[in-house]
Amino acid sequence: MAATQRFHDSNRSGWLLFGLFFLPPIFLGAVAVALFGSIVNTLILAASSANGSSAELSVASPSAPLVVLFGVTALGTVISQLYGIYLLAKSGDAGANRFGPRP
Repeated sequence: MAATQRFHDSNRSGWLLFGLFFLPPIFLGAVAVALFGSIVNTLILAASSANGSSAELSVASPSAPLVVLFGVTALGTVISQLYGIYLLAKSGDAGANRFGPRP
C-alpha cells in the first residue's frame, strides 16, 4: 500500500509495481524450471546410456537459446527491480496530479 502511494506521488499507476517487482521473477522462475528440467533430462539420458540401456529418447542437452533466455531474463529482472527501487526513492511531483493532491 505504501509503495502504491509512492508511485501515485510521482503520477504513476500502482499497477507498475506488479510489472516491475512481481512479473520478472515469475518469468525468471519459469525459464529456470525449463532450464533445470532440460539439464536433469540430459543427466538422466547420460546415466541410462552409460548403463547400457537402449532407451532412445530424442532429448538433446540444454540448448543454447534456453541458456541465453535465462541470462536475458535474469538481467531484465535485475534491471526492473533497480528501476523500481529508483522510482520508490525519487521525490514525488511538486503539485497535484491525476491521483490527487500531494500528501
